[in-house]
Amino acid sequence: MAENALTLTLEGEVSLEDYADSLRNFSSLIEELSKEIGEGIHIDWDISGLATGSAVTTIAGTAQVEGLVTRVAQAYITIGEHVAAGKPFPYSDRIANRVEELTGVICEDGVSGVIFSVNGQRAAIYEPFEISVPPPDALESVGTITGVVETVSVRGGVKATVYDPIFDKAIRCFLRKEDEQFIINALRHRVVIAGRITRDPETGRALRVRDVRSLKVVDPVAPGSYRKAAGAIPFDPDDDPPEVQIRRMRDAS
Repeated sequence: MAENALTLTLEGEVSLEDYADSLRNFSSLIEELSKEIGEGIHIDWDISGLATGSAVTTIAGTAQVEGLVTRVAQAYITIGEHVAAGKPFPYSDRIANRVEELTGVICEDGVSGVIFSVNGQRAAIYEPFEISVPPPDALESVGTITGVVETVSVRGGVKATVYDPIFDKAIRCFLRKEDEQFIINALRHRVVIAGRITRDPETGRALRVRDVRSLKVVDPVAPGSYRKAAGAIPFDPDDDPPEVQIRRMRDAS
């Protein structure tokens, strides 16, 4: 086996669909890791091993920068170890989302475990990883969130990851079955989702949305459209300038 080779193993009853989904999600995870750790330096990844009779896939990478593939390999096994042990996730939300998709294949009557392996190190994951697990004192309220749909998953229920424009953090949305086609069509679009929102108690940042009541795709804002607001409020030459009016409203509150 090549040095710093990355291996993904699926345990249990593995269907062709599960295997295909896992390979796609494995590829997405490695691609995201390569971008984050390589900082724009390209890495070529090739399959270096497929074990006959089992769902074991091994890949090896090459890069012009010495040590880069080693760092990605170490990040890969570190992620596996943290997820397996229930430790805080050590990388970005985008990578966490890829791991959630990859481990989402785990279920009672199919794939029973996902194993990350690098150079003899092994991390076995037997529970689906879930991003943005709310803290015990998380706040809940009915409201709306706005953001861009980054990913959609329909395994084990319809789920979408939406990135909000303020924090640039992932919001996990659990949708209804009837929303499946809508959210698939909304991929890479800005949406407004109404439902029961769980928020971080310190920052107020939305973490997840359940009991979704409505969804709507928001039309993109045309460049320069802010100019249409000119004259929206009647203004007389004798009126106070805007900064004075704003200060007056601020002081009154």
